[in-house]
Amino acid sequence: MRSRTVTQRDIAKLLGIHQTAVSFALRGEQCVSEETRQRVQQAAKDLGYNSETHHAARLMQNSRYGIKVANRTIAIINQLLDTDDPYNLDVMLGIAEVMKQAGYDILLCNIDPRNAEEFQNSPNFMRGYIDGVLLHTPVEVPMVVPSVLLSLLPSGSRSVVCYPGEIASLSAVSVNEAQGAYQATRHLLEMGHRQILQFKPLGCEHLWRKRLGGIQQAFYEFGLDPAAALHLLELSWGWIDPRNDFSQLPPLTPIYDEQPQPTTTLPDYLQAHQEVTALLAWNDPSAIHAWLSLQEAGYHIPEKISIVGFDDTHAMYDARQKNVLTSVHQPLFQVGEQAAQRLLAQITDENAPIQCTNLPCELSVRQSTRRLS
Repeated sequence: MRSRTVTQRDIAKLLGIHQTAVSFALRGEQCVSEETRQRVQQAAKDLGYNSETHHAARLMQNSRYGIKVANRTIAIINQLLDTDDPYNLDVMLGIAEVMKQAGYDILLCNIDPRNAEEFQNSPNFMRGYIDGVLLHTPVEVPMVVPSVLLSLLPSGSRSVVCYPGEIASLSAVSVNEAQGAYQATRHLLEMGHRQILQFKPLGCEHLWRKRLGGIQQAFYEFGLDPAAALHLLELSWGWIDPRNDFSQLPPLTPIYDEQPQPTTTLPDYLQAHQEVTALLAWNDPSAIHAWLSLQEAGYHIPEKISIVGFDDTHAMYDARQKNVLTSVHQPLFQVGEQAAQRLLAQITDENAPIQCTNLPCELSVRQSTRRLS
């Protein structure tokens, strides 16, 4: 037979004091004496009282009066969370460093950030166990999601911080995507490339618009028309995921005048457009997938085509085990660190301002790009 759960009333009855005094003593309030606090804590230990058993009830009771109860737990929402992926790992390490020092636990949630119902169906959110959220937003998020998410957090909370994308009315920490794309494009243009292929992923329009702005700026500075010099191939998430086999990559969709065309493979596209001499990948995995598929088709990198990655999280090694992939380096540890700091500020201070931080990035030039003769 299951034993009955010990309550604060049991402690009060044992000690002959009011239940309110027991509650104050267990929370460490200064309105009770040290002697009473010690007696209550010892009685709770002897009876086997577990405060967590009553946490949900306490949350519901306090919420009626607009009182916030600290769970000291935050959630990371990341639909594609893979802790083996250096991108996620670097961000997570930055978050964990800050939260550990603050005494907070981290809950990893595999929830689609575009689907408000998934938040509403999550027991941890419904029970009010989460103090704040770090929301991974590489894709567009409907405006209904932030309002639903905020309604599930403790009363009065605005404790949601986005990364790497931005959502109106929420704090965000991101990397300067336009700056990174500009540096990568300018690097290729300075090396004599005039027809450049860019990978464009599905569902990342807000990030794509930023990168496109940087690419166009570089072309204009060289007196070139991006509409004539920039080739676009739309790719699915299979290209972006480092776990996928390059030999089983899905087809690519050429984009002309913003209109999709019949699908193709990367070698076939380059064979039909031999004026293209350089490729701007969306991230490092897509750059490596491109490298391997072109290599299998007989292309030599960078002699035949130069390749630039983005994020600087994955390596393409040569025979000496040296990374040769030119890539835009993102300060991912700092992204996690600053997102966590911003979230803590908003959890502990309801008047903390909404802030959007845009961190700089830097091109790491290696051997996957070459100057045209």
